[in-house]
Amino acid sequence: MLRAMLISICLLLIASIAFAQAGNIGIFGNDLGTSCSVVDAGGLVTIYVLHLYSSGATASQFMVEQRNGACMTYISEDSPHTTVIGNSQVGVAVAYGACMTSPIHVLTINYFGCTSPECSMLKVVPDPVATHLGVLITDCGDPPNLLETTGGALIINENTSCPCTWSVTETSWGLIKSLYNK
Repeated sequence: MLRAMLISICLLLIASIAFAQAGNIGIFGNDLGTSCSVVDAGGLVTIYVLHLYSSGATASQFMVEQRNGACMTYISEDSPHTTVIGNSQVGVAVAYGACMTSPIHVLTINYFGCTSPECSMLKVVPDPVATHLGVLITDCGDPPNLLETTGGALIINENTSCPCTWSVTETSWGLIKSLYNK
C-alpha cells in the first residue's frame, strides 16, 4: 500500500513538472520566430515578441530593453490579445485570454530606426515593477502558477563578430542523438 502511494505521488510530481514548462519569451525579426536579427538602416523597423516552447500559458510579463548602443525610437506596439497593461519599453503584462500553446504571438513592436551600430541588440528582460523579478509567465494550472522563464535577444545590424548563432528551432534529444548514430 505504501509503495503504491509513493509511486502515485511520484507520477503526480512528474506530471506537474512536465505540464509547467515555462518556455521562452523570444524577440525576432519576423512573425514566424525564425529570424534572430534585423537591419536598422533608418526607417521603420518591426519586431515580434513570441512565447515559444511552452506546453500551455495564460499570460506573460516582461520589458524590452535596447542594449549595446541601439538607438531606435519606439513608435507603437500591437497585440492580438485584448488585455495588455503597460508597454514593452517600461514593462508590460499581457493576458492571453485562455490557455494557449506555443507559438504564441505576444506583441508586434514598431521602432523608427536611427542606423544603430553593428552588434547592438534588443533584449527581453524582467519588468522592473513586477513583484517577482524575472521574465514571468503564468501556466494553465488551476490555480495558475507564476513561473520564471528566459528572455531572448535580437541582434541589430549583425556582422561576423556578433552572429546570431542560437537555435531558433525547437528540436528533440532523439534528433540530436541521430546525428551521432551515423
